[in-house]
Amino acid sequence: MIIQLPQKYTLNLIGDILSNQVTLEFDEQQVQQSRESFLTFIQNTQQQLYGFNTLLGQKMPQPIKDLQNYETKQLKQLLECTSADQLQQDLCKITLFVLINNLIVNSGVSLDTLRQLKELFNNKTELHLPSSNFNTQYYDASVNWSILQVLKNINEYDTIIITLTKSLSFATLLYNTHRSLKCIKMAFIITSISFEATNGVICAFTQLVNEVKQHQGQIEVAQELYNLLTVDDEESDLNLSLKRITHNILQDAYSTRCIPQVIGAALDQIKFIINKIESQEIGQRAYEFEFDNNSKKIQDILYNEQNNNETELLLIDYLAIAVSEIGAITERRIQRLMNPKLTKLQEYYEEYLKDEQSLFGFQNLANQASNLIQKNKKYCHPVSGDSMPQTTHLEDINNNFEDSILKMRHITNNTIQILAIDMFLSARIIKKLEQKEGKLIHAKLDAIVQKVLPIENVIQVAQWLEQFIQL
Repeated sequence: MIIQLPQKYTLNLIGDILSNQVTLEFDEQQVQQSRESFLTFIQNTQQQLYGFNTLLGQKMPQPIKDLQNYETKQLKQLLECTSADQLQQDLCKITLFVLINNLIVNSGVSLDTLRQLKELFNNKTELHLPSSNFNTQYYDASVNWSILQVLKNINEYDTIIITLTKSLSFATLLYNTHRSLKCIKMAFIITSISFEATNGVICAFTQLVNEVKQHQGQIEVAQELYNLLTVDDEESDLNLSLKRITHNILQDAYSTRCIPQVIGAALDQIKFIINKIESQEIGQRAYEFEFDNNSKKIQDILYNEQNNNETELLLIDYLAIAVSEIGAITERRIQRLMNPKLTKLQEYYEEYLKDEQSLFGFQNLANQASNLIQKNKKYCHPVSGDSMPQTTHLEDINNNFEDSILKMRHITNNTIQILAIDMFLSARIIKKLEQKEGKLIHAKLDAIVQKVLPIENVIQVAQWLEQFIQL
């Protein structure tokens, strides 16, 4: 697939990039014209332009340089790609795309530099951060310098332009929004299978109940679950058969009946972030050119005062809480699934949840889910609340951006692991219930259960889910 730049940022675009089936192209004539206008302006201007004709942080006191070296070292540990770490390779790939896309229109970068950047992307070159002794001013610059290292015959203006084009922060937001939406899609399927394993009450997902408060996310989630659990408005044969044991109770526990409210709220938050991304209000360069209306020549360079990563940090904090809540309600459901005193199917569960390799049955998996959600609570601490002055005499901020990369990596992985535990246990319970009752769940969910049953452990289930769920 060929993508003609520039492109507006959308989640579909990110999905295409992560598919590794994309090559980039752009209008070279437009880039060359922008470069010529930029050089003419720089040569003729008498203004002091930060970065372009002034020093770019080269006379900083030693304590600040020491801090920046530490920051670069932290990023190196987080983002240095290895063949086994696909997540960070994906993040570097999106970072490079954001950089190229933001340089296509009126950046002043040279055509030769953009051609080299395009080749890096199209050839799927892996990026490695520079040595921890290499001094950079910002986290974004650390990644940009790693790109600069592999470019040839690059001049000082191109170095400055790339350094001032913030890409890592926005790429981190794009990547994690994409993964968060995948978690929602996973939750739809896994929640439906867990519902069948616990003989849930379907009326909690009906349209009439969920339209009362007019929360769009809740309505969408309830409709999706209802569609997965019914065929022509009929529940599965297994669910109907088990009603004689559960005595057709009025409602389920909170962790089952309120799934639309909780996951719906997470979906609303993710959609809010998607709207911010697709509005094109964020993720732009740190500067823009002001053109003369008649001559179309550059009159001034305008700096984006809001381009300090704070918006992206806030949105990533929202994402972290939303994804963690998906794991939290799943963990509560797992605990009910594993506790014979809490389930409606006590006589079945005591027999079916015995694991010959463990005296505690599958309770160790429930304990693992509980530990993961406790970790997620700590990771949800807002990184955006930690902005602070680096020094008392230089007005600059340290956004701790590597913390956002790390926290979202942990929270998303932990949540997928919790969902995988629910899937692993529920699939095995359904198999036993079907054998006992001689009744089946609907074919669309049973096909998924049959794919999960041969998988031997939860880690492999989590890996299968990542591949199975597509946006």
